Amino acid sequence: MNKVKKYLIFALILIWSQFAHSYVHNQTKNGVPLHWPGSSNVVDIFVNTQNDQGIAGSDVQTIATSSLREWNNLANITIRTNTTTGKNQDDLNELYFSKEPSIFNGTGVIGITLVGYSETSGEIVSADILISDNLIFSTFSRFSTDITSTYYLGNVITHEAGHFLGLGHGQVAGSTMFYALTRGQNKVDEDDKSGLYSIYPTGDTTKGALTGTIVGGKNLALVFGAHVQAISVKTGKVMGAAISELNGKFKIDGLPKDDQYLIYNSPLKQVGLPTTYANARSDFCESSSKYRGSFFQSCGSSSEGFPEAVRLNSSLVDTGNITIRCGLDTPPDYFQNKSISPSSFNINSNTNSGLGGSFVGFFTSSEIQQSKIPLTDVKDSFLINFSNFQQWDSLSTLPLYVELKVTNQAFSSVFKALVNVKRQKNDFSPTYVQSADGSVNIDTFVSGSVQWDSLNKYVLAPDGWVNVDSTVRIPISRLDPSDNNFEIKISPNFSNTPSGIPVTDLFTDLQESMYFYLVTATIVRKNLNGTFTQVSSKNDLLSDNTMCPDAVNTYALTSFSAKGASSSSDRKAAGCGTVIDTSNGAGGSGGGPGGFMVGILLCFIVSYALSRYSKMA
Repeated sequence: MNKVKKYLIFALILIWSQFAHSYVHNQTKNGVPLHWPGSSNVVDIFVNTQNDQGIAGSDVQTIATSSLREWNNLANITIRTNTTTGKNQDDLNELYFSKEPSIFNGTGVIGITLVGYSETSGEIVSADILISDNLIFSTFSRFSTDITSTYYLGNVITHEAGHFLGLGHGQVAGSTMFYALTRGQNKVDEDDKSGLYSIYPTGDTTKGALTGTIVGGKNLALVFGAHVQAISVKTGKVMGAAISELNGKFKIDGLPKDDQYLIYNSPLKQVGLPTTYANARSDFCESSSKYRGSFFQSCGSSSEGFPEAVRLNSSLVDTGNITIRCGLDTPPDYFQNKSISPSSFNINSNTNSGLGGSFVGFFTSSEIQQSKIPLTDVKDSFLINFSNFQQWDSLSTLPLYVELKVTNQAFSSVFKALVNVKRQKNDFSPTYVQSADGSVNIDTFVSGSVQWDSLNKYVLAPDGWVNVDSTVRIPISRLDPSDNNFEIKISPNFSNTPSGIPVTDLFTDLQESMYFYLVTATIVRKNLNGTFTQVSSKNDLLSDNTMCPDAVNTYALTSFSAKGASSSSDRKAAGCGTVIDTSNGAGGSGGGPGGFMVGILLCFIVSYALSRYSKMA
């Protein structure tokens, strides 16, 4: 094979912290996504299980096979797992443990994927996954075979397999491609699935895409580098995300069509992302301050704080112009009734048709501090009032519930929302029954019932992830429809927080300055098998922000030059790394910010990678 003349080495670094945003494609300097050729929808990888971690080879093979298979049956690409006893072999894609000192030298790098690709087409020609074999964590010295552990071997392998397929580091908390090592990365998340589908689509008619244009200022300047997330009304989860390009356009692909989506955009954070986005700006508000994360909502004061639900009813829905914002919009009635009980703010008041609604609430820093003081009652109050609706049987003859979801973890606004419910008519309190997934169902309303403090606030998922969002289901009364008027109280809670929930202590610029949350209410039926299916939600008429742009100082970035090495050669090599935070002694010597920076620099000068890919065609 012809030797590669020059190389571009770039690294997407993982730090142990938390931030929420989108999947990202690894790209060539010219912005072409890396991908395996269309003729290679089955890609072989050869696994060498030999290690000095004390993990049996059979366990490594089982974990590796499970992690690699996580990416199969999601898109038009399949990883086929094979075994080998060799390392650094020509013409083979490999996964093996390594002590290569130029990569794994105590700076926190625990895994790296080396990708050889064509700069012109972005086609991947070869890739290897290397796992550190000289790992020393602060609490123990080896990878774990416990799936609930942060240091579970499968977390790293599944993450690196995403790089192997062309994905870069995402920033959605809980996703496999999240740039920091966290629990639960061994299972592919919805945002990861959307990212993979956008590279290798199958033509699935049940999936569609959302597109739109991010703008700001009175001249509708196009905004480059905004993170745009699509949050499912059905599940409350981030189902996919994208980054706006130079023309302000974004496209989120691979979304289920039988759903509605709330769109959240926020400034790009320069952590673990391709250098393509290094030129993105966000200082578009007064005194050159940054715009903040905000939800897409219609123009007019009556829509403030009520995110617009975009129904994906075709293969492609264009939202039109979506403005960035300099402040957090909340409903005026909510703000005026924030701590008043009984409240007069009704979540369903802004719904054009359908049953349910969404709004944005928040707790100030002062309220958060007060909530940490024992016996201090900090709460938001609002109503869900369906007392005027009579035709419940038209939705379903099965038992019906109001499903109330409180989402905040996805916005780096991490607290546990405790939800208390009371029927306005009879003043009874509910009996809460917790499901295995952590959601809470209300079976009856009685006096002296079970309260939230007796429930398990944090539920460990089978993959090890800890979700702090809250879901409560409230039964609908058919016998007395006028009794379907509920007062909801939300309180922030920080007690008994388990270890392993990602925090933002490492980088203060990733922290959300306000403790805000998204409330979504829909109507669901309880199926005979105990599952729940949505039967009604609010319906919004799609209306964009052309007439109400915010951020008056917004200007468009007309062009930029991607940072990185240039080369006349068409063949390149890329290294995508997984690292842990070394500031607390994890990962050996070189802790603290200095150690992290050394880790970045080393990933740019990986001599081992150069010698490996000098043999490529």
